[in-house]
Amino acid sequence: MVEVVIVSKSSPDTGIQVLNAIREHGLTISGSAFIFGSPIAPYIKDFNVDLFLTTNLEDAQQDADADICACACVILDATPVNTCELDTKQLHIAFDGDAVLFDDSGELLYKQKGLQAFHDHEAKMRDLSIEKGPYAELLIKLSKMQERLPVTNTRLIK
Repeated sequence: MVEVVIVSKSSPDTGIQVLNAIREHGLTISGSAFIFGSPIAPYIKDFNVDLFLTTNLEDAQQDADADICACACVILDATPVNTCELDTKQLHIAFDGDAVLFDDSGELLYKQKGLQAFHDHEAKMRDLSIEKGPYAELLIKLSKMQERLPVTNTRLIK
């Protein structure tokens, strides 16, 4: 249902270290490409990836420009995730609306003309549907996956 691959600009030698660490930690990674500085987008497309996460803003932008759903993660704290309590029964995901699930027209209007112009425009357009944003298809796919899961008191994706 969920496949995880690694695509990295690291060298193949570094890739061996990464794959050893993956094996040591018992992670399920179904594929990898260590591309030694090459552009990432072609590899992401070859793996049929729905979401690419990176800390490199340029890579995220190049992938987004290639119509790949990509996100540059901001690291605010170097605390490893394994020190946090993880709920392994559910995955909680939050999406922003403007420029994420929906197009960026509202966001651009707000930046260019201010909050009042944004509110006026939103009120005027309230009965019209908003165009999809770059992460809409990901949310649709997650929703369809959730629909296929057995109905229980606890949903896997929330």
